[in-house]
Amino acid sequence: MFIGGRLIIGFGISFTTSAGPSLLNELAHPRMRGQIASMFNVLWYVGSIIASWLTFGTGYLSTSWSWRIPSLVQGAPALFVLITTFFMPESPRYLLSRGRTAEALHILSTYHANGAPNDPLVTHSISQITAALAVERASKSTTWRRTLSTHPNRRRLGIVAAVAILTLWTGQSAISYYFSPILASVGIASTAQQTGINGGLQIWNLLCAAAGALLADRVGRRPLWLASFGGMLLANVPLTVASACYATRGSVAAAYVTVVWLFLYNAAFNVACNPLLYAYTTEILPYGLRVKGLALQIALGQAALTVNSYVNPIALDRIGRLPL
Repeated sequence: MFIGGRLIIGFGISFTTSAGPSLLNELAHPRMRGQIASMFNVLWYVGSIIASWLTFGTGYLSTSWSWRIPSLVQGAPALFVLITTFFMPESPRYLLSRGRTAEALHILSTYHANGAPNDPLVTHSISQITAALAVERASKSTTWRRTLSTHPNRRRLGIVAAVAILTLWTGQSAISYYFSPILASVGIASTAQQTGINGGLQIWNLLCAAAGALLADRVGRRPLWLASFGGMLLANVPLTVASACYATRGSVAAAYVTVVWLFLYNAAFNVACNPLLYAYTTEILPYGLRVKGLALQIALGQAALTVNSYVNPIALDRIGRLPL
């Protein structure tokens, strides 16, 4: 049942991450578009915080309710999203592509101009989307064959593929999935300690990811990417040294240093790889390519996660460092 449930949830996540960033990019006011689009993935940590501290509390239960309660609570956010989806506005681009201009005008004026349909920003947005749709119809650029026939589009999709794979192969996913064995490998073995540290880590992740989202417009996307990957590279060195010191000498100080660098490694990851994962992709893709690009990103991301799921346990077992 759990495997079947994860399969269904996987479909839901793919649909959400395909439609969500694209819709946010259309509805957000241009002045705040970068920050709002970046916050899409950041808010994942809100649910992660609730889940981690809930399991911290239920970890003290000695019955099967210690895992049943977290499983049941997961249904509440899904039910909330299901209900509120019926009250969400439709994509203006979709409405214009179906000839429903009045509805698109109403939505854009509501979200971009406080209800003023004749606002220059609204008329410009309508004209821009209409022109993009006309070009797509004339050139049939929405087909994959046409999309891949031009160098700019191939370059864009290459960047999308790189973002999808590299962000998931940084090593952070291994830390997330094997956080408890990693802590156990440095002597932090009790359930209370592990779940407590994990709960604190999720709060830290939210703060760092939110900071990255707010800095995106001020600093720029490229500097954030460079800072993120450079920070992870630098954090890996003392993290590896500290964990090795504990393994060889049993130093308690080395265990504490390992935990500190785990937090710093996550900070480096979250400053760009979380907020820009979908926001950056959405920004570099034109209207006609946006949904296809997001679909490609999600497909490659799921493929990368599948490789992680099968390869990481084998690698860690061969290394022999973690009590898996």
